[in-house]
Amino acid sequence: MTRNERKLKAVEQHIQEESAQIQSIWTKADQEDRETTNHERGEVEKRLKAIDQLRDLAVKTNVRGLTTR
Repeated sequence: MTRNERKLKAVEQHIQEESAQIQSIWTKADQEDRETTNHERGEVEKRLKAIDQLRDLAVKTNVRGLTTR
């Protein structure tokens, strides 16, 4: 496995972790039959921003992998 492939795999894993945390927040609120709190919405927004940054990193890594072949 190349360095770029390892980096992409790590990025994908981080995206999955962030997504799981978002789902956990929504599930908890749903189980308690309530809307998410302001704090929870802030956490979701923070995690969505992190996912966007990770996706940007994945694209840059992919482009670097394609140009070095």
